[in-house]
Amino acid sequence: MISEDGEHIHIIWCVDDVLLYVPRLTREQAKEVLHEAYRRHDAELGITWDTFSIYADIMFPEGEEE
Repeated sequence: MISEDGEHIHIIWCVDDVLLYVPRLTREQAKEVLHEAYRRHDAELGITWDTFSIYADIMFPEGEEE
């Protein structure tokens, strides 16, 4: 989204975006991954689909039960 004055852009990611790319997660896990991506955001790299996959693998490895 571009602001009314044209001087700001807003990129929005949501839990459903995380779940689209990493469907094995629960909604709560996807929310945690989304928040971690925000907390660790690197302006040189941005947030991408791969960002969600990497954090999901670190935080919630496949095959591990909560």
